[in-house]
Amino acid sequence: MGHGAGAPRTGARASVGGTLPLFGASVPQAMEWCSDDWGTTEALMRPEREVFGGDPDLDPATNGWAVSFRVVRAAKHYTKADNGLAHKWAGRVHLNPPWSAPEPFVDKAIGHFRRFEAETIMIVRHDHTTAWYRKAWKHAAVVALWSKRVAFRGPPGKDSKAPPLNVAIFGFLGPTKAAAFVDAYETRGHLVVGK
Repeated sequence: MGHGAGAPRTGARASVGGTLPLFGASVPQAMEWCSDDWGTTEALMRPEREVFGGDPDLDPATNGWAVSFRVVRAAKHYTKADNGLAHKWAGRVHLNPPWSAPEPFVDKAIGHFRRFEAETIMIVRHDHTTAWYRKAWKHAAVVALWSKRVAFRGPPGKDSKAPPLNVAIFGFLGPTKAAAFVDAYETRGHLVVGK
């Protein structure tokens, strides 16, 4: 449901009290939305539930407050403290990894998929300039590019402080669920790339 990490990303540079030119956000606002603590929205979960035929079995990268919102409703959750990377993934996996460091989660999703242990739907920022994104693109059965920017859910009292982002949804899925993925996302007007 959430990203499961609380440390702000580094790399957003601006002077104290200044604004970030791209978003016009103040530095304190920018540091808030650079956090990994943003939860999955219901709009992102609806097509995922259609693909899986219900709620996922596992959310390996969540946080405590996101679990309490009951949007993802996975049977099992791992928070940052649980270290979802240290556990075996199985069944239907919802993955909204920490966007500051998604690559180990991408690798784990690919590994479990290739060993026929788990089918994963992964939500990430759309950023084809990164090596982890190109790796996910190479191994996913299907990819959907969300048709509009998504404002992720923030921790209690911090909703709507993150700027809406472009999102890609990767399906590490077998043939039956890959076909369901195309149906679920295409009918909502999202661009779907079958591979």
